[in-house]
Amino acid sequence: MSRTPAVTASPTARGASPSAPVLPPAGTPPPTGPSSTKSPPPAGSPGAEAGTGAVAGTGAVAATAGPRSHLRATLITVGYRTILAVAPIIVLAALWELLKALTSTEDARLPHTWQVLSYFASEGSTGEGELRLLLTNLGTTIQEAFVGLAIGIAAGGGLGILTARYATFGRSIRPLLVLTQTLPVVAIAPALIIWLGHSWVSKAVLAALCSFFPIAVSVARGIEDIPAEARRVFASFGAGRWQVFRSLELPSALTQANAAVHTAAALAVVGAVVAELPAGSTEGMAVLVLSSAQFYNFEPAALWCAAITTAIGGLVTVYLAQAIFTRLAKLALRTSSLPTGDH
Repeated sequence: MSRTPAVTASPTARGASPSAPVLPPAGTPPPTGPSSTKSPPPAGSPGAEAGTGAVAGTGAVAATAGPRSHLRATLITVGYRTILAVAPIIVLAALWELLKALTSTEDARLPHTWQVLSYFASEGSTGEGELRLLLTNLGTTIQEAFVGLAIGIAAGGGLGILTARYATFGRSIRPLLVLTQTLPVVAIAPALIIWLGHSWVSKAVLAALCSFFPIAVSVARGIEDIPAEARRVFASFGAGRWQVFRSLELPSALTQANAAVHTAAALAVVGAVVAELPAGSTEGMAVLVLSSAQFYNFEPAALWCAAITTAIGGLVTVYLAQAIFTRLAKLALRTSSLPTGDH
């Protein structure tokens, strides 16, 4: 009698489909351990493709939602800032019209706001657009103001450093600095124009004369307000006068001067406009202001347009000068370093 080997036929051999599950023999304990976890479907199977598609779809949604949410937040921020910038203009226009209505002022003395705005789009007697004429002359005034502001920052910064570091010089020069600010600018402008001529140089000099004082005061205060303890620390490291100035005094002076640039830039614009007032000037906002004032009874909107354009130009000058000075101050502070004790 031959013995047949006990071989269990596979499900495929029995005719079962390859996908049919294989049941363990009765009494076999359930498998435990890492092998009992469900393994992912093999690559290329429908389950694997579905899972991959779900993950990819989730990533695509997240990637799409990220830029969209960032764009939405940016638009909200821009809209909020736009509202804050436009709201004061609307309030001023409303107060303008309210004042005109309450006082029953005629248009020849105080035009409506829409009349002033519409004049920007009109044409002058020479056929040139008023807006273009205003912007051309505004560019001349801003250039003069920027040159004067640069001179004022350089001169004011130097005087502030000398005033703070040399007490005797500071006590003698401070009354003179104050005197330059008490002199009426309108009174000395004709003398400067006659002396320096009608070129942009005289306008820039007067703009510098108006703008250097806040810079000088702020720089001197920044150096003088440095605590004595900080100076003793630098002295303990053996730092020389140049390193003390570069690493301690210069950062403090630039910090104080950065806050004074707003005032200096505004005064530079005022000085440039005042320098354009004397007879003989052919360009600048002051020329348009004077010519518009002569015909105010016939076209009052022209003077208001010139005044508004000058104010907007001054605002642009202040913020642009602040941005430039802040950038230059950061570049200057990068070169500063603390003493290492090797001196």
